[in-house]
Amino acid sequence: MDADSRVQLTRIEGKLDLVNERHETMKEDVRKIERTHADFSRRVDERFHTHGNRLQMLEARNHVSEGERAAVRASARALWAVAGGSGLLAALLAAIMRHFGI
Repeated sequence: MDADSRVQLTRIEGKLDLVNERHETMKEDVRKIERTHADFSRRVDERFHTHGNRLQMLEARNHVSEGERAAVRASARALWAVAGGSGLLAALLAAIMRHFGI
């Protein structure tokens, strides 16, 4: 093998070493990116879970409030009916008493 071929082989070996080194560096960079992505993905999942829980709590609170309002309305109607009925009963009783002169 002549000297020129040896020089070219040495250059090729050097370039291969450089390519291998850069490839290892890129693999490390990819691993770092994957770790960052996994961490980011985990944080996003946690936030979605937290927001979902908050929405469920707000919706449950809203349903309870609506139920309480409906119960208060029904109670008010019942009291109104009872109060109106007892007033009617008192008026009827007063009319009967007046009729008989009591």
